[in-house]
Amino acid sequence: MEATTAYNEAILHGELPPESNQAIEDVELLKGIIASVKAGKDPLTGQEIRSANNCPYRRILSILTEHKLIK
Repeated sequence: MEATTAYNEAILHGELPPESNQAIEDVELLKGIIASVKAGKDPLTGQEIRSANNCPYRRILSILTEHKLIK
């Protein structure tokens, strides 16, 4: 009971770091990947994507755009 009280007090006084939200972290990761591909960079290596036709990232980007999941 004392631990719960101490935990609740710490939350109320902003003494604990914010809890991680996996969904938000995943969205931020996807935003970075999409931005990289839009900029013509491989999100894993940072190298320039030279052939749009052979690039799986470009295909994924095309599908997401087609279904209006990204702009």
